[in-house]
Amino acid sequence: MVNESSINVPQGIDLSKLNIAFELMWLNILFKEGYLNEEEYYKLKRNIQKKYL
Repeated sequence: MVNESSINVPQGIDLSKLNIAFELMWLNILFKEGYLNEEEYYKLKRNIQKKYL
């Protein structure tokens, strides 16, 4: 596990925005590779957006 004080994050960077981008990226990969059907894709995408907004 990484200690938060050891991470050098530039001023103005919101880590929650990076988390949503990472989750949506993997969601898209799983959908394109056929691991998720369209219904599951939209349900998970909605849940991810709710989680961060």
